[in-house]
Order: sequence, then C-alpha cells, then structure tokens
Amino acid sequence: MSHRLIVALRAPLAPDRRRFARRGFLGLGVAAASAVSGLGHARNSRTAIDGFRTLDLKLDGDPRVSNRALVLVPETLDPTKKHRSVVLLHGYGQAHRVPSALDAWWRHYGGAEAHRRLQAPPLRRARSSVWYWDPQRIDDINAELSTHPFEGLVLICPVTPIPYFVRGAFSKFSSWVEKTLLPTVRDKVPIGTDAASTGLAGHSMGGNVALELLIRKPHLFGSFSGVQLEVAKKKSWRYAARLAAALEGQDQPKIQLHTATRDPYRNEIVKLHRHLEKKDVASELRKSWGAHNRLWMQELGSVETLLWHDRTLEAPASL
Repeated sequence: MSHRLIVALRAPLAPDRRRFARRGFLGLGVAAASAVSGLGHARNSRTAIDGFRTLDLKLDGDPRVSNRALVLVPETLDPTKKHRSVVLLHGYGQAHRVPSALDAWWRHYGGAEAHRRLQAPPLRRARSSVWYWDPQRIDDINAELSTHPFEGLVLICPVTPIPYFVRGAFSKFSSWVEKTLLPTVRDKVPIGTDAASTGLAGHSMGGNVALELLIRKPHLFGSFSGVQLEVAKKKSWRYAARLAAALEGQDQPKIQLHTATRDPYRNEIVKLHRHLEKKDVASELRKSWGAHNRLWMQELGSVETLLWHDRTLEAPASL
C-alpha cells in the first residue's frame, strides 16, 4: 500500500472577508500554420490571454451537459513536439453562465497567472494581504524549480455541468469528454493521446464531477487532482469503494486530494484519502492554509494543481 501525506500548516491566516458560496504547436506544415492562425485570432477579450494561444470550441453536445470549451496553449511550448494536457473542471459558482464557466480556471481561479508564475520563478505570494502560503512551502517549490523547471501544460477548460439539475449528467458528461472533447482538442492541438500524458482536475463541485468522470473513464487519465472537491457527508467510503472497483485491472492514475483549513469538505476529503488507503489505492493528501473560495485558488490552489500535474504526467511521443 502506497500513500503520502503532505501537510503545509505553518503560516498564520489573514482574515478572509469573502463569503463562501455553497456550490460556490500546433501540427507541422500547412496544418500547423492553419491551426496557429485560428488560435491567434481571439474572438473577444475573454480569449485574449497573455502568454497563451486560445481556442474557443463550440462542440456537439447537450447544452445542459456541455458543448463548449476553452483551450489554452502556452506560447512557450515547442510546436514540433506533442505536449501534456490537463482537463480542468470548475465549481458551481461559475456554472450558471457560459462566459463565466469558460473564464473559471484561467481568470476566476488564476490558472493563467499561476502558469506564468511557475514559468518565471522565483515563486512569491501574489497578494501581500493573503497569508495562505507556508513560507517553507514556497522555498521548497523554488528550490525544485531551480533544478527542474516547470515545463508547461495545455489547459482544457470545458463548461462543467451542474449535476443536480440534469438526470444522468455524470454519465452523459463522461461520454462527451471521451467521444467529443478530447478527440476534438487532439485533432486541433498537438497533445498526447495516451492517458499517461493527460490529467484531470476539478475544484469544489467540479472536483466531484471530475471524480465521477474518473470512476467512469479511468482509462483516459494518468493523473487526477481533487481540489477542495465536494464530498457529501458519510459518502467518502462509497466513493473510495467505487473508485477502487473502477481501477481494478487498470493502470492506476496518480491521485492527489488537496484541502485547506477552512474548507467545508476537509473532513470528508481526509476520510476519502484514508478509505482509499484501505482499498490499496495510492493517493497523496495535501493540506494548506485557507478558505474554500476563489482567492485561495488564485493565490495557491491553481499553482499547486498545475505544478503537481507538471511533475506527474509523462511526456508523450514527439510528432
């Protein structure tokens, strides 16, 4: 049985005045030139993101489940190689309007900024008024980045369904990711087609949707991170049992569970980690200071998520 517990609980917390809302490069030759041209023309300010080429996808699919995604391709990535990617699912607070959903990870959660911070060390606190970072953790990350630079990831940000409102949402969304989202992105952007180079992450409600996706389609992903994922009380054992059953006979993805001191799901996330241990499913538990909100994601959550997937995913074969 393999497991790791990582705790980062040192720095004092600054008062958090924000209220918590409950749910709340491209190919070579002519094909590559065409793809780059398509990504270079952002349709509006939302897709004009510093340091990234963007692809705003309108896809086939039930709009109550998902039929849209925003793809961020770092300009620093070598266009002659295939790259690793991570599918990022957002929470309930961003799910009610498509523009907000598409903006969730790169803007509301600070994902684009986190990517830039990791590529231009040393990492520092982004906001002097927020004390979520353990100073030792920042030192450790900077020491690691000095010897092992952050390579970068293609960020795939689909509109995440609100599962409480659509019958069969988990199964429908999982099928859409497998049959529509990933094939379309792989056709337009040079990313790996294997699970080992494809990650999955979700915050809050999006973490719950991501976990359900992993249970249904474990062969699609080589890494999974549940960031303050929503786990209902007394349901952690059931998720662990279902995931263990889904992974039987499969190559197990790397799993990270990340919670914070004032995360309302903290106790259940810790229990989920322990239940996974008992099922011989390896997982890493990270605990940080902070609340369950966008400010925590902007300051710390997105940085830790992207760094972990960068260190975990394998490089796909070159073009």
